[in-house]
Amino acid sequence: FYVQAEAMVEDFLRNLQIQGKVIKGDVNQIRDQAVKMTRLIHGGTVALGVVFILLGVAVKSFPVPATVLGLVLYLGSIAVFAVINPDSLLQGIFLPCDMKIIFTYCLFKAVHSAIGYQRYEQEQLRTGNLEVAGDEV
Repeated sequence: FYVQAEAMVEDFLRNLQIQGKVIKGDVNQIRDQAVKMTRLIHGGTVALGVVFILLGVAVKSFPVPATVLGLVLYLGSIAVFAVINPDSLLQGIFLPCDMKIIFTYCLFKAVHSAIGYQRYEQEQLRTGNLEVAGDEV
């Protein structure tokens, strides 16, 4: 989407003109700002995706911090997109906001499981029943 930002903005402006809406101000300046904002949003979304992948890799070594950070970033992204487009809160596949609710629930369960795993691991280390090895399964 990043490379298609100009085409997306052009389509949006064309649709506004078809609907008979008047754009006040310098259209070229508005177009340039919209392209920059679109690229910023899409670039930020890709960067957030990379962070989620890195958190997935790190979850084995740092279960609680990785899952909590994933939950916080996910909820933060929902909030940011709600500010940009309030209708995004109600968008879902089958029901309004269904996937957001499911993902949020799953992330809360992941945090709960990570905390339980960390407590179990600490108890096993304390009693001498378990050796914790870096990335071994």
